[in-house]
Amino acid sequence: MFSKRPSSPNTLHVEEKLSTSQELQVRATEPQIELLKISKLGKSQNTTAEAFKDDPFYKYTRNTPSWLTKRLVKGLWWTILARATLTGFAYTVNDGDAVLLIVPPPADSPTPPLLKRIFDRILASLQTLLFRLCPLQILKREREFQETMQKVVDGTFAERAKEMIYVDWLAASPSCQGRGYGSALLRIVTDMADAKGRAVYLVSSCASHTPFYNRFGFVTVTETTLGADNPTWKEKPIVMPLMVREPKENNEEESSGTL
Repeated sequence: MFSKRPSSPNTLHVEEKLSTSQELQVRATEPQIELLKISKLGKSQNTTAEAFKDDPFYKYTRNTPSWLTKRLVKGLWWTILARATLTGFAYTVNDGDAVLLIVPPPADSPTPPLLKRIFDRILASLQTLLFRLCPLQILKREREFQETMQKVVDGTFAERAKEMIYVDWLAASPSCQGRGYGSALLRIVTDMADAKGRAVYLVSSCASHTPFYNRFGFVTVTETTLGADNPTWKEKPIVMPLMVREPKENNEEESSGTL
C-alpha cells in the first residue's frame, strides 16, 4: 500500500446530482473530513461494499453468488482500508459514510515508523492470503486489471507517474449520496495537488462518472477496457477512463463553481 499503484480499483462510486440551491446549502454545511482510523474500518468497509455493489468493475472482478467468496471480498476491502490508515492519506466523512484513499508520489511519502511497517507487512500477507482463497476466475480477472492498468499508466505517463498523486479509491454510502461528501473529499486531493504543484490521475471504474470528475478539472487522456477478450464474461466490455488533472495556480478557479 505504501508504494504500489494502481493498488485497487479506483473509484468513484458517488453520484453527485445537486441543484444550484442544494450546492449552496452544501457549501454552507461543509462535511467534516477526518483521517480514517482503524476503529472506523467496519463502517467504511460496509460503505465500500454498498457503494460498489452495482459498479461494473466490481461485477467483473469481485461479484460472485458464493457466500464464502463474498465474505472473502469484504475481508479484502478491510485489509485495503486498514493498510491505507497507516499511510496518513486515507480520509473519511462521518466516520465512514464516505471514504477517500490516495497514493502520493514517493517524494511526498515519509518513511513510516517501524511498527507501522511491520503491521503493513502483516496486513499485506493477509491480503495476499484472502486473494489466493478466492475462486480462480476472480484471481484471473484481478490480474487482468492490474496488468492492463499498469500498461496504460506506464504508456501514458511513463516516469511522470512517480511525481503524480493517484486517487485510488473514492466511495460514498448510497444512503448519503447527494450531500456533497464525494465533492468535499475530492477537494482534499485537488487542494493538496495545487499546493504542491502536482498533477493528479485516477482510473474511473465507470465511464458515467466522467462528468463528475470533469467538474474538478479532470480530463480523460485515454481509455481501456476489461472483459473484451474474456469468453466467460457475457456482458459488455467495461470501459475505464484514465483521467488526469493538472495543477492550478492559486488564482485559478475550477471550470465549474458547482458542488
